[in-house]
Amino acid sequence: MTHHLTRRRFLQISAATAAASALPLRAAEPFTLWGPPVTPTVLLAVAAEMGEARKIRPFTVKSWQSPDMLRAGLLNKSIEISILPSYVAANLRAQGQPVLLHNIMTRGLLAVMSKAGPISDLGGLAEKNLVMPFKNDMPDIVLQILAKKHGINLENRITYTATPPEAVTLFLQKDFPHALLPEPLASASILKGKQEGVNVVRSFPIDKIWNESFGTQNGIAQAGLMVSETVAKEQAEFLAALDKDLLAALDWVAANNKSAAEIAANYMPAPVPALERAFEHSALTAVRAKDISTEILQFLGEMYQLNPKIVGGKAPDTGLFG
Repeated sequence: MTHHLTRRRFLQISAATAAASALPLRAAEPFTLWGPPVTPTVLLAVAAEMGEARKIRPFTVKSWQSPDMLRAGLLNKSIEISILPSYVAANLRAQGQPVLLHNIMTRGLLAVMSKAGPISDLGGLAEKNLVMPFKNDMPDIVLQILAKKHGINLENRITYTATPPEAVTLFLQKDFPHALLPEPLASASILKGKQEGVNVVRSFPIDKIWNESFGTQNGIAQAGLMVSETVAKEQAEFLAALDKDLLAALDWVAANNKSAAEIAANYMPAPVPALERAFEHSALTAVRAKDISTEILQFLGEMYQLNPKIVGGKAPDTGLFG
């Protein structure tokens, strides 16, 4: 993989990536990797266009826009490889679905954003209205665990939206002093606020509060690549190459934020300047799940303690990692 591609080449890559979903790479069996509209998905996009795994099996990258779209794809088997919240893989496996959590691709990309000046910790949310996306999904689950840990009552204080862009709109236009947002929408809220005359500041990342609360150092195993057992078995060579591609993509994105942002704009509802800022706040990584199994199981264990149903009714074990 080269680390010296020109801006023109990246614009070509961006255009090709956006159009790729209309062109089956293999007439008999197109191969698609999925990701949410958040920053880790750009690592897949870079790998799809510049990595070595594509030489073993060409693939495209598509973005699911909501948890409901993800769940539908998992049920009908149209999604067999996807970046998703780590607890979703645990939940599916507990219900008997043949899936594995292959890796972790972010250690935390959630931040509390504020309008009335920054707050330093969760205590600043007490008795305040908060808006956030995805009720009963990863942002909500992590916040509920932390609130319980710190004895903070958020009941009747949270307004949920179906998507992050809707949360940004409500945050800026209505009486919400704080919002819990994922990247790149956290960074986008600052820029959009400036356009609307609203001063938005980044109060704190959630992974920092998690580390302080549970004595950890590496944030949260928030999301990673889930693969079906069939793919893990039949595409082992492809996945091994993809692992190396993702590590190379990490380095490339870190060194080429603007070009990476131009690619990311094909998958995420945020402008290039916001995406460019978002990477440094996304805690991107590409570590095999089996190599940090204890860390992941501790994280999922906190969810199990909050409500066993989150992870499918039983505590996850190392079988989740293959």
